[in-house]
Order: sequence, then C-alpha cells, then structure tokens
Amino acid sequence: TLQILCLIIFPPQAVVVFLEVPTQPRENKMLKSTLIAKCLYQCNMISDIKGGEYSVQSIFNEYFPKYSYDKWNTNLPDNVVEYFLKASKGSTTIRVDSFIKDLWDL
Repeated sequence: TLQILCLIIFPPQAVVVFLEVPTQPRENKMLKSTLIAKCLYQCNMISDIKGGEYSVQSIFNEYFPKYSYDKWNTNLPDNVVEYFLKASKGSTTIRVDSFIKDLWDL
C-alpha cells in the first residue's frame, strides 16, 4: 500500500490526516456457498446467510457424495458474483443442486 501523510492547516489549529491507499486494486472474493446463500436470502427463501451456507453444504453432500465440498467451495470473482445476484433477484425458485452444478467449473 501507498501511505500518504497530509498536513492541513486551518488557523488557529492544524489537522494531520494519514491516508492509506492500496497500490493495486483489490478484488473481493466470495465463496460459492456464500453466493448461493446470498441469492436464497435476497429472495426471502432463508432467514440468515450462515444457515444458508450450512444448507448448501448439506445439499452438496447429499447430491454429490463422491466429491469434496471443500475443493468445490472456492472463491469466485466479483463479476461472477454480481451476475448471479442480479440473475436470481426476484426468483421464486432456486434449485440449489443445479446452482452447485452451474458453479462447478468456475
């Protein structure tokens, strides 16, 4: 990060401001299970995100018992997260097993 120290003087007092600016753009990441839970939450299908994440894990283990949940549940880039949040907004049905498949190779 780039650190900047600014001194601003307004009589009768001076103000020192310390700013920290990232030198590279940060890309936020979200786990696949969190994305599915947030989509369910925004459509009022679950009452909390953490419970939704647990449900996604349970459904994954039920439908895909031969695969590793931890290997599947990786971070997604912001553009993918935004796409699915917008696409699912207002949905009345979200098939979690199908959603898991949609995110499989991402």
